[in-house]
Amino acid sequence: MQYSRESFERIERESFKRLAFTDQLTGAPNRSACSRMFQSMRDEKITDYCLVFTDVNFLKHTNDTYGHEQGDALIRSAAEALGKHFCGKDFYGRWGGDEFIAVHFGTLEETNACLVRVEEETKRKNEARDYPFSISLSFGVAVSTGEHPLTPEEATLAADRVMYENKKQAHADRRN
Repeated sequence: MQYSRESFERIERESFKRLAFTDQLTGAPNRSACSRMFQSMRDEKITDYCLVFTDVNFLKHTNDTYGHEQGDALIRSAAEALGKHFCGKDFYGRWGGDEFIAVHFGTLEETNACLVRVEEETKRKNEARDYPFSISLSFGVAVSTGEHPLTPEEATLAADRVMYENKKQAHADRRN
């Protein structure tokens, strides 16, 4: 009986930990997990990385036109694309709402190659027409190096600013 209770308690602790650091909608790491990753980066004094801030375009339109269930599907699709192409030693997580971050511990060129694969993935999903909406993402990238190090928070703010400019362009392009 003792073994069973210890096993149950261990499983329960693991379950609570998973709930605490996993986004319920997407299954991606949540903002708490992102904060833990940032702390780990600071603790390990990691300075060479690229941080990608991603925003799902046209979520409000999707929610208003097709309903919140389809808006949730749009967010899940974005998470799947990011998770598929920022994996291994990389990190990605849901920052909140329709925003995600990804950290690539490599060069800007490698990060851009990951983003090209994410865009190809969303293009394939859009061509399959599994959803009544199109998946569209805006990205912003901040680069931290040993010569010009950024804290994860500084990188997030810098990447967010770039993403916002790209998002404005995506909305302008859609109107034209």
